[in-house]
Amino acid sequence: MASIYHKGESKTIWIRFQNEAGQWKGKPTAYKWNNFGDVRQAKRLAEKQSKIEAARKTIKTEQFADWVPGWLETKYGHSRTTTPARYRRVWHVVGRFLAERKILTPAQVRREMIDAYVTWRHKTANHNTAIGDLKFLSMVMSEAERRGYCASNPLRRPGLKKTPTKEKEIWTQDAIQKAAAHFEKHGSHWMKCVFYLGLYQACRLRQCAIPLSCFLLGSPVPVIQYPAGVVKGHDGYSHPVDARFLPILKRLIAAARADGKDVLCEIPWDASMRLRKALDRAKLQGYVHHGLRATWITRAAESGVPESLAMAFCHHGSREVHRVYKRLSVIGLEHVPAMVAIPALP
Repeated sequence: MASIYHKGESKTIWIRFQNEAGQWKGKPTAYKWNNFGDVRQAKRLAEKQSKIEAARKTIKTEQFADWVPGWLETKYGHSRTTTPARYRRVWHVVGRFLAERKILTPAQVRREMIDAYVTWRHKTANHNTAIGDLKFLSMVMSEAERRGYCASNPLRRPGLKKTPTKEKEIWTQDAIQKAAAHFEKHGSHWMKCVFYLGLYQACRLRQCAIPLSCFLLGSPVPVIQYPAGVVKGHDGYSHPVDARFLPILKRLIAAARADGKDVLCEIPWDASMRLRKALDRAKLQGYVHHGLRATWITRAAESGVPESLAMAFCHHGSREVHRVYKRLSVIGLEHVPAMVAIPALP
């Protein structure tokens, strides 16, 4: 039970309390002993803290559901990067797996769960995604070990190897037209946003959750200012808007404002899976959102856009990374032989 106390010659009222780990701690309050009103407020603060401690003792604090969400917020919630949202999405998936198998506490986790999770996750995601999920869960287990909720972390060094990343399918003109027609007729608002931003602006999926205040369309050159929190690498930047995209973008912004939103679109945690299913229904198997980024880079190269300018537009800091996306077609290369000087044969 929390209480207030004197500390040495200090005129400040101190409060003694138990933290989440059950350890007794002391800290100064903002109140003084020489003020009757302050003493009353300090006592109320102690009473409030006592209620928190009592409520904490009524739950099984070692259960994942009781501490993992709070730990994530404490450790990562202050960050302005994409990390907190990414970890919440992963925990949403991992939490479902644990709940289905009635694994409620870290002490119930066993090494053989690695294989079981990979098999389970393959139903909705690829092998590398499953490995990433287990890496995150291992972080959770390490924290549980530090808290004394389990004797050790059985998921440390799972021994899984990532598979080579499959090249993203370059979107054909026919596929782009079919997808646009499908999303306009059947797609939700967020699906339209991520499709068009990927097509015209080479945006990554999560980058499309742009605050409406970041669209400066009335300037001489219409611009999108991406905040650091939505950009991979956490480095915000500005983007000129493709003139062909501008009327579509204005329509999407108007729709978001009509719904009372302050962001262009809210992207669900399972957006990739939903998009894949939507494209399957449109008879566009094999196409994914990130392929739109590869398509933009490839078409830029085919159109003669200098690599440095294409890199700047896509916000790529590395030529090696940028070139991974560039896959020129035979049609795009047909003019190249004539550009190369070869001595005439006798």
